[in-house]
Amino acid sequence: MITHIREGLQVGFKNTWTWPIKDEGAWDWLQYEKDLPDRIMPYVKNKDCCITAGAHTGVYAYQYARIFNKVFAFEPHPVNFYCLSENVIEENVIKFQACLSNQRKMVGLHTEHIPNSGGYYVVPGNLCMTMLIDDIPVQPDLIHLDVEGHEFEALSGAINILSTSSPTIVIETIPNYSTEKAEKLLYSLGYKVAEKLRHDTIFVK
Repeated sequence: MITHIREGLQVGFKNTWTWPIKDEGAWDWLQYEKDLPDRIMPYVKNKDCCITAGAHTGVYAYQYARIFNKVFAFEPHPVNFYCLSENVIEENVIKFQACLSNQRKMVGLHTEHIPNSGGYYVVPGNLCMTMLIDDIPVQPDLIHLDVEGHEFEALSGAINILSTSSPTIVIETIPNYSTEKAEKLLYSLGYKVAEKLRHDTIFVK
C-alpha cells in the first residue's frame, strides 16, 4: 500500500481506492463480498433511492450510485468517511458522517483492538451525531445496513417509513452480533426473509 497523510488522516491506496492504512481485513472481506449489491438487486422493485449505512470506504455506495437515482451513504468514522468522500464523487450520492439510530444524540465508536476498519461499533461518546431514517425526506427502495450490532436501533428510527412503504431491507447477519431484535421488529412490520446470503439477510414485504 502506498501511504500518505491528508488533513491529518492516515490513508493510502489499495489499487485505485483511497483506504485507511491501519486497516487489516476489510479490503479482503470486501473483495470476497464485492458482488453483494448484484445479489440484492433482484429483490428491489424500484431504483429511485437507496440508503446505505456503515458505508465504510464506499465500495457498495460506488456500485449503488450506478443503479439508483439517489444514494444516501452514512459512515461515522472520520478516516473511513474521508475515504468514502474520496472514492465516491458521484453527484447522486449524498454522504453523512453520522450513525443511523432511534435517537438524536452524540455517540462514539469502539475501535481499540479491531484491525478491520469495517468492524467498529457504536458506544457512548462524542465522535458524531446520530440521525433517524424517518428524518430523511425520501421513500427509499433499499435500506442496506452494515452497522455492527446497531441494526435494531437503526430500524427503530425508520418505523414511519417501514410502516407506510415497503423498502427492501438488508442487514448483516454474522456470529459477532445478534440481530434477533432487528429481525423480530421486521417480522412485526410484515417483513419476511427473502434470501439468506453468505453474511447478510434480505427482507421483503
